[in-house]
Amino acid sequence: MDFELNDLVLCAANGNMEHDFIGRIEKKYENSAMVTIMERHDEDHWNAIDLAGRAIISFAKMEAVGNQEQAEIA
Repeated sequence: MDFELNDLVLCAANGNMEHDFIGRIEKKYENSAMVTIMERHDEDHWNAIDLAGRAIISFAKMEAVGNQEQAEIA
């Protein structure tokens, strides 16, 4: 799938975040993107702060969730 700047994506848990989270693509790289963390699990509060609200995520570990109004973590 092709991702574009400002797309909202569901990102899989990784080495920094313990739970899946929703983010917005801020910058694209060859196989990954810098994502601003928009919605996260409560247990990841301090992890998100440590990351300054951003993470680098592989395109293989994210999926599009639509626009911001449609995005919610269950």
